[in-house]
Amino acid sequence: MITTHFSFWLLPDKRLGRIEINKKGELVKRNYTTTGKPRGKPPTVTPDKYQKIIEKYKNGAVLQELGTQYGVTRERIRQILRKYNIASTEGGRDIKLFLQCTTKAQLAKDKLEQKEQKCQKLWGCSLEFNKIMGKQHINGTPKNCFVRQRNKAKQRGISWELTLKQWWDIWQDSSHWHERGIGSGKYVMARECDLGPYSADNIKIITHNQNSKESRDMDKVRAAAKGNLSA
Repeated sequence: MITTHFSFWLLPDKRLGRIEINKKGELVKRNYTTTGKPRGKPPTVTPDKYQKIIEKYKNGAVLQELGTQYGVTRERIRQILRKYNIASTEGGRDIKLFLQCTTKAQLAKDKLEQKEQKCQKLWGCSLEFNKIMGKQHINGTPKNCFVRQRNKAKQRGISWELTLKQWWDIWQDSSHWHERGIGSGKYVMARECDLGPYSADNIKIITHNQNSKESRDMDKVRAAAKGNLSA
């Protein structure tokens, strides 16, 4: 479209005016603002958009966001909401903060569930029980004692099939946890006949002296069996 400008003049309200010829050859007078852009009608929000505004407001959109989106002021949005008796507590910043808090709570819940699953996988017990086992007892931290015994069993090539809770329940049922240790009068967790894995159905709580005696007896049996084979 080719437009020819003829003149400028200053309108009473200090806007610039211009007469132009459109592509139909007609004279057209247009009003321009001082920025040089055509002055149009102020943006309005039609009634069919009121419900969308209310819905977005109730979903957490604030007045400034809605005003920017629909090209009106915050006050105009507030007027629309007031017209439909929408209180400030029903949406906007209050709902936005609520949704943020809800999201944070859900993230915290998900994180706790992940920790719970990891604890069950590693220790075979709940996270709360695991924390209790990490507290100091008279005979040391149960969790550390469990880890040391499990590591020693693995170093000796013995299969370990006990969870932390199973291990602890066995000690509690024996009533000898506070007497646990190595030496005369102390109690240890031993395998039946010093054979097989450390499992719930193959262990017992006996004194250290008894365990040493059973171990020596089994060494003699193994030596004798080995001698018979070699002969």
